[in-house]
Amino acid sequence: MLAIVALEVPLGINVVDRIRSDAKAQALSQAQSTAAAANDSIEPPQLANLDELVKTNAATAKGRVMVFNKTGLTLADSSGPGRSGADYSTRPEVKAAIGGDVVQIERHSNTMDRDMLATAVPVIHFGKTVGAVRITQDSTVITDSVNRAVVGLVAIGLLVLLLGLAAGWLIANQLSRPMRRLEKTAERVYLGDLNARAAIEGPREQRALAVALNNMLDRLIGMFNSQRDFVADASHQLRTPLQALRTAVEEIVFVAESPEIQPEVAKANAAFTRINSTIDQLLFLSQLRDRKVVATRIDLPQYAESVASRWRPNAATAGIDINVKGAPPWGRRYGMCAQEDLDRVIDALVENSVAYSHGKGPIEIGAVAGGIEITDRGPGLQTGEEERVFERFARGSAGADRSEGTGLGLAIAREIMEIWNGSVELTNRTDGITGARALVLVSGGVRDDEHNDEELDLRDDGDFGDNVN
Repeated sequence: MLAIVALEVPLGINVVDRIRSDAKAQALSQAQSTAAAANDSIEPPQLANLDELVKTNAATAKGRVMVFNKTGLTLADSSGPGRSGADYSTRPEVKAAIGGDVVQIERHSNTMDRDMLATAVPVIHFGKTVGAVRITQDSTVITDSVNRAVVGLVAIGLLVLLLGLAAGWLIANQLSRPMRRLEKTAERVYLGDLNARAAIEGPREQRALAVALNNMLDRLIGMFNSQRDFVADASHQLRTPLQALRTAVEEIVFVAESPEIQPEVAKANAAFTRINSTIDQLLFLSQLRDRKVVATRIDLPQYAESVASRWRPNAATAGIDINVKGAPPWGRRYGMCAQEDLDRVIDALVENSVAYSHGKGPIEIGAVAGGIEITDRGPGLQTGEEERVFERFARGSAGADRSEGTGLGLAIAREIMEIWNGSVELTNRTDGITGARALVLVSGGVRDDEHNDEELDLRDDGDFGDNVN
C-alpha cells in the first residue's frame, strides 16, 4: 500500500496537471485558429462569414465562441446572432486581448453561475490588432476529466493492492503452513501426547527448531520412563521387606502373648496399611497413562444414585446421611469415560467428605450438567488451598492431624479426569453453609461414535477431545 501510494500520488498530480494543460492548450489553439480565420472578416465586418465561423468552431471547442471588434463590441456570438452589438470591453480577458495580449483565465461567471475557462486572443491584420476572439468553456468538463483520471488511478491501485494481498496471502500461507504444523505438534505435546514429533520441513531456522523440539521430547520421554520405572521398581521392592516386617510383628505378638503391646501392634498395622496403600497408589500413578480401559456412556443422574447407595453403609457407620440431589432439567445428562476411573475419582472425594465431616451431615451427591457434584458440612478449605490440595502428598489444613490417608487421592483423581478431558475442582460451598464442594466434570473421552464401548489405549490420550452430549 505504501508503494502504491508513493507511486500514484505523484502520478495523479502529474496526470491532473497534464489534463488541465492539455485542455488549456487545446482551447488556446482553437482560439488562435479562429482569430486567424477571422482577420479578413472584421474590417470591414462580414457578419455572415463570422457567424458561420463561430458556429463551426463552437462545435469543435465545446464552448461559446465570440468575435469582437477593436472597441470590444460583439460582431459574432455562437450563442445566437441576436447577441451581436453587446459591449464586452470591460471584461478583463477581452480588454487584454484587444490590447494585443493572449489571456487564459479561470473565473466564476455570475451570469451563468458556474466556473468558466476563458481564452482570449487578439485578431491581427497586417500587423495591427483589429479585434479579439474569446472562447469560454465550462470548467466542469475539465473537472470531470480530472475525476475520471483520478478514479481510474485509484481503481488500478486497488486492483494492484488486492492482487498483491492475494499473492501475499498465498505466499505467507505456504511459508507459515510448516509453522502451523509445528504449533499443532506442540499442542499435542501439551495435551500429553509425548509421542508426537515435528516434521523436519520449512526454512532452515524452522528445521532447526523442529529438530530441537524432537530432541527435547526424546529426552523427556527417556526421563519420564526412567522415573516411572524407578517408581514401579521401588514399589515392588518395598513390598517384600514390608510384608516380612508385618509377619515379624505378628510373630512377636503371638510369642509374647502380652496385652500391653496390642496398642502398639495396632499402630504398626495401621502404618503397614498406609504404606501398602501408598505403594499401590504410586504404582497406579506410574502406570496411569499406559492402561487400556473401556469407555462407556454414563447416565450421570443414575450414577449419582448408585454412588449414594454404595456409600450409605460406610457413612452411616460415621453417623452421616447421604442424600441425592435432583438433576437439573437442562444441560448434558451423559458423560463418556471409563466407569472404573470415575468410580476411583468419586470414591476418593466421597471418602474425604465422610472423613472430614466428623458426624455432621448430610453429604449431598447430585448430577449437574456434564458432571457430578458432592457437598458436605465439614470445615471446608482455607484460603489458597483450592489448588494446593491436588498436589501429591499434600494435605489441607483440615487433615494435617490425620494419620490416615496417603495424600495421593486428589492428585490421582485430577490426573484421571485430565486424561478424559475432564476436571476436578474443590472449593468451599457458596450457599451460606460451611463445608466443601467437589465438582467433577466429565467432558468427553472418545474420538468419534464408533469407539463407544471399545477398548481405548490411554497412551494416545492426545486425541480424546470431542464432547459427548
